[in-house]
Order: sequence, then C-alpha cells, then structure tokens
Amino acid sequence: IALGDIGVPLHVKLMWTYTAPENDWRATEELARWWAIAAVGTHAIDLATWFLGANGIPEVRVTREADQGKLEHSATLRLRWKNNKSATIVVSNRVTLPRLIEVIGSKGVARCDDTLGAYGKGRISVNGDGMNFTPVDPYRAELTDFVDAIRSNREPIVSGAIGAYNVDLLHLHN
Repeated sequence: IALGDIGVPLHVKLMWTYTAPENDWRATEELARWWAIAAVGTHAIDLATWFLGANGIPEVRVTREADQGKLEHSATLRLRWKNNKSATIVVSNRVTLPRLIEVIGSKGVARCDDTLGAYGKGRISVNGDGMNFTPVDPYRAELTDFVDAIRSNREPIVSGAIGAYNVDLLHLHN
C-alpha cells in the first residue's frame, strides 16, 4: 500500500470474529458498555482508520445483534468520512470465521487472510500476488514500545488519543 500498488486506499472491509468464553468480563453489563465491539471492534476501527489515512469524525452506522440485555454479540459498523473514504466492519464473539482485511484502492486490492490477532500469521496478497512477511505478535510490539517510551521519556508510537478517538466514535453513535 505504501508503495502505491493499489493506488489511493478508498474502502476497507474487515471481518474479525472469535468465540468468546461464557465468563468473558465484557459479557457483563455492569462492567462493559459493548461486548464484540469492545473486544475487537475498536481494534478494527483503528485498522480501518490507519489503512485509509482517514481524518476527522466519520458518520457511523451500527447494527447490533444481542440475545438479552443491551450488549451485542455481533455488530456491523459502517463508517464514512467526509472525503468519501469508507469502511465496513463485521465483528462477532459467537462464531469463529476466517478473519479478513481488504483494502480497496483506486488501482487494486490488498487482502489479508487470517492475519488478525496475537500471532499475525496468515496470508497477504496485493492485486492477487502473494506477499512474504514475517509474523509478529502486535501486542508484544505495542507493549515493548510503550515501556520504551516511558523509559525514554517520549510519546509511544500508538498514543492513548487513538483509543479515545474510537471510544468517542462509539459513544457518539450508541
């Protein structure tokens, strides 16, 4: 994407699902405001925003599925920014389906199959051609950078402002 192989990123399709344990703390209304959205949805918003280079507050439409109470077990989020960049995000904690990211650009598509999660494994292709990559644990890398930022008295690569942005988006459209 950085090399321009798909042109300007215009839309992201992202599906991140897993099967949650019954005792997941996010399943308790007293402790959480969202369930599937809190578990992986906020990370999906991070990714979509980052891939698109999107700025500002998008229009957000959320469709939720819940068995009881207000906490969703599945949700579809549709985001559209003023510059017409957009994202469709599907999250669920009821089923484990193939995890997918597609970044659709003005000249092509980058696709990541089963790369989401702690291990970064899976397959990546750009315009149908496979791409070699070295899997990394993104959680460890983020934590390592955070600890180094404290020790070096610098801002971490991923600031708390990014997390606050996602929570604000969801509060605005809840």
